[in-house]
Amino acid sequence: NDSLETVTTNLVDYLTDVGFKYVAPPMIPLLQQGHADIVIGHEESSGLALGLRDAGGQVLLVPDKDGLLAGMLVAAVQALDGRSITEIVREVEGAVGYAEAARDDIVVSAWVKQQFVNRFLEQMPAEVAGFSLAEVHPEYGGTYFDKVILVFRHPKTGRLVSFKIRLSGTEPLNRVYYEVEGTGDREADHAILERLRAVTRQTLDDLMVEEIRNAQSAWQIVNSVSLASLTETNRLRLAAAIRER
Repeated sequence: NDSLETVTTNLVDYLTDVGFKYVAPPMIPLLQQGHADIVIGHEESSGLALGLRDAGGQVLLVPDKDGLLAGMLVAAVQALDGRSITEIVREVEGAVGYAEAARDDIVVSAWVKQQFVNRFLEQMPAEVAGFSLAEVHPEYGGTYFDKVILVFRHPKTGRLVSFKIRLSGTEPLNRVYYEVEGTGDREADHAILERLRAVTRQTLDDLMVEEIRNAQSAWQIVNSVSLASLTETNRLRLAAAIRER
């Protein structure tokens, strides 16, 4: 996040794989070897780990996923400050910047689920929703790519916009994440998120229609449609594809 550079010049950030089993291990050597006095690890589902070292180098707190500690810290901050958490967060955002983010959990058939990632990797777009592609980070999930992160740069503001797809390993589910570096205009930031969401809906609708048109049996059609996230728009497209097949 470019907006954090002014306040994190003496800090090191690590991006790990999904799961706390990947978050905590890199934190412990930083404390033991004296590279840091405080280390913080966190994940999207509000998990937080905190590691502390005293002036003598003794590790006081080994990082682990600790919901009770996280809740107590939030309560302590509010008690000491006297303001609401929202007010405190807004103050921090004013100092280091902010990001607007959203997530969609979309249920689809197994074929559409995998093709959603493949489509972006096989037909890499030069731009999405009007944003020029800056970076691509595909991640290999053993036998197939189960995650792809597309990073764009806003043509007018220069801010970063990210679009991440992660396939659930246990459900017929695509988790799609959208994030935009805050510009100060939250309404405009939200509008960008909605543009990216529209790309998701359009791509998934196209893939569902493709699966129906190429279905080898009525059962495959029923399976695809029964798992689909239906809207007033795609309902008509899917019905037309079924009649055509």
